[in-house]
Amino acid sequence: MPRRAKNHIPNPVDRHVGNRMRLQRMSRGHTTYSLAAVLGINERTYRDYETAALRLNPYRLMQIARALGVDPGFWFVGAPTGFEPAQPIDTGSMGDGDTRRLLRAWDAITGKPRKHLLGIAIALASSHRVRVQ
Repeated sequence: MPRRAKNHIPNPVDRHVGNRMRLQRMSRGHTTYSLAAVLGINERTYRDYETAALRLNPYRLMQIARALGVDPGFWFVGAPTGFEPAQPIDTGSMGDGDTRRLLRAWDAITGKPRKHLLGIAIALASSHRVRVQ
């Protein structure tokens, strides 16, 4: 069962999502009890989601969206941000096509050939003075 903090101050985004859940639930004619039953949770937990006393995880947001017939992004329409957009993460060489193809091929290889290829890759990297862990 999720823990409830005694002095929990809901995040504005959590409050926004909870309010949209409540409005959507009411417009669909559900009670907190009936929707909680559909989701397989108790009514108190569902009410805590709507009041932002409990934070929703992504799986539960998807489950509630499906039960209410809305797109999961619906919860965040008009949500307050309160922060600057993050800078893109530098993925280095992970973003290039060769690396992606290599990773897909690596996933397809199993057993001893995979271990042999790893040894070859480490040997090649060390011959180019690159330390591989």
